[in-house]
Amino acid sequence: MRRMKLTIYPTVDQTWRHGLFWATMQAMLFELFVAVPPRLALTGFKFAQPFLIKRVIEFVSVSVTSSFDTDIAHGLVGATALVYVGIAVSTCIYMHLTFQFVTSVRGALVGQIFTKTISLASYTDAAPITLMSTDIDGVVMGLHFIHHIWSSIIEIAIGLYLLYREIKTPFFLVFIPIIGRF
Repeated sequence: MRRMKLTIYPTVDQTWRHGLFWATMQAMLFELFVAVPPRLALTGFKFAQPFLIKRVIEFVSVSVTSSFDTDIAHGLVGATALVYVGIAVSTCIYMHLTFQFVTSVRGALVGQIFTKTISLASYTDAAPITLMSTDIDGVVMGLHFIHHIWSSIIEIAIGLYLLYREIKTPFFLVFIPIIGRF
């Protein structure tokens, strides 16, 4: 938080409308990107579910006849445990790191706004400090979803590719409702 206050914000053009946002993102770059690997892992585990379920259904639809089939059954149980434990753990780590980032941004913004308010020559009123909490809550509320923006694009692309792989040409029918909205 002090790094943003002391080094980055004064170097940004403070008359620019989005200067504080970019200064905050530069100061919190590590905190922002540290949640990317768990979010990618969560995406991977979510896309592993349909493949796992398909394989389990294929396995239970045939009768178990050999020890090889028993080994496959044990492997499927292990894979199921791995996928669902992976979803739980990656979700926990991802959410923890996201909340840590949001808390860091909140602290940096509160400090920056408070310092600026105190340094104003016309500081006689406590109203700006009273409204500061509400304004920062509004800004921070949007930051909870910052990783959903890029991960949704990746998930849509992977989902469309997997759909194309399964049904081939009718895959393009997915775009009709999208085109119809415009």
